[in-house]
Amino acid sequence: MAQKFKVLDFGILSYPIAYDLQIRLLKKRMQNEICDTLIFCEHPSVITLGKRADETHLKVSESFLQKKGCMIIKTDRGGEATWHGPGQIVGYLIINLKELGYGIERFVTGIEEVFIKLLKENFKIKAERIPSYRGVWIDNSKILALGLAVKSGITMHGFAFNVTNSLEPYSWIIPCGITDKKVTNLSQFVKRLPSISEIKEMIIKEFVTVFGYELHYREKNKPYIKIYNSEKRDTEEILKSERLNTVCVSAGCPNITECFSSKVATFLILGNSCTRRCKFCKIDKGSPSNPEEDEPERILNAVKKLGIKHVVITSVTRDDLEDGGASHFAKVIRLIKNSIPDITIEVLIPDFKGSFESLEIVLKEKPDVLGHNTETVKNLYPLIRPQADYNLSLKILSFTKELYPKIITKSGFMLGLGETEEEIFELLDDLKKSNTDIITIGQYLSPSKESIPVIEYVSKDKFEKIAKKAQQKGFASVIAGPLVRSSWKASSTLQTISTQK
Repeated sequence: MAQKFKVLDFGILSYPIAYDLQIRLLKKRMQNEICDTLIFCEHPSVITLGKRADETHLKVSESFLQKKGCMIIKTDRGGEATWHGPGQIVGYLIINLKELGYGIERFVTGIEEVFIKLLKENFKIKAERIPSYRGVWIDNSKILALGLAVKSGITMHGFAFNVTNSLEPYSWIIPCGITDKKVTNLSQFVKRLPSISEIKEMIIKEFVTVFGYELHYREKNKPYIKIYNSEKRDTEEILKSERLNTVCVSAGCPNITECFSSKVATFLILGNSCTRRCKFCKIDKGSPSNPEEDEPERILNAVKKLGIKHVVITSVTRDDLEDGGASHFAKVIRLIKNSIPDITIEVLIPDFKGSFESLEIVLKEKPDVLGHNTETVKNLYPLIRPQADYNLSLKILSFTKELYPKIITKSGFMLGLGETEEEIFELLDDLKKSNTDIITIGQYLSPSKESIPVIEYVSKDKFEKIAKKAQQKGFASVIAGPLVRSSWKASSTLQTISTQK
């Protein structure tokens, strides 16, 4: 039976974050939590020095490189000095050599064969190996660099394939310690190149062919999606008539049909464009418009038409606004409470850039539930939430409980992004220390091609294990499962807690 092979494409990724990601996947491969994996990315300009690197092969000063915006990093791969940057396809390989049935020398030769075949079959270019040198060469110039490390029989690091990248940075180093040969890229030989995405598909095709893999990637069959046949058109028409956004639609929630069929929606205020660029989220990124003064009234109209008894309000992050949109949240809460006294209100807020004055503007309106999602474990913030701060998110929850102990606090996070169990349990401890009452735990499902891909689909048994651990820590409510989202079944969750009290 062929080995399974998964491809993850992370787009532009800094070298330190890519290295951390490799270590995470290496550990998961050791524990058979994932199959053999190829990670695609492009790096911002960086010079990496392998274990055998001679620092005299760096031909320019560090101050020169700083002016050029180029980092220098020592790493644990084989080989000497090389450069990575935009226009170069970097592939990191997390491969169990024993299961594949390859030794390291045969595996390296196989990678070279992938690119020799790719160049010949797709571009009619004769590429070759050169005795005593690693990589792939065209006319005595290197187009593919290789550098691997093997830990417990599993590879990491991989290849760098030059496509449209600048060749200037190779004058700053002695590439791979080779003084008598040049470096080239594909654009030197092909006038009309396919897109980077198309070339990646060519690489995947040849990997499957050369190594005999069974391709298993891109989440074509998400195992957790349910289909509901109930009618949801009424909800859609009401939302459309009031010109309202929902996180259900904007974020591509998998539960949308279930919730809309029950005339439940999570309202998304302050526009439909976010000022941050979190890599797990589908919501549009860019420059949002000014807040709409009549939005609170339109939400109230929709709440009445839908007959909602527990309303959930969230927003895009508005770093462009002085108070982060807090006063707009307050207007929505105030209007709904004054108009429907017996309704319960839940808000899911951004971090307001750390302004506790803005947070208190919301808290003074006394929502029944204050939610703020941590989204992932602490160590994954640079990859998943580069503009957010883990400790700040925890402070928002603890600050809320200190000032307004009767307000129920809530936070959610995702699994399947490369986190370890140890990191999950650390997050649970931190949420408990922050006096969080409710936690929601769901499976990350990549909502678009531009989003971070899924590292793993977490089993239901593992969800149950984590939920049990959370319950033992004393949270008032723990909702965990593949399709759980922070607002899912929010009303019944609140009723359960109120009954317990």
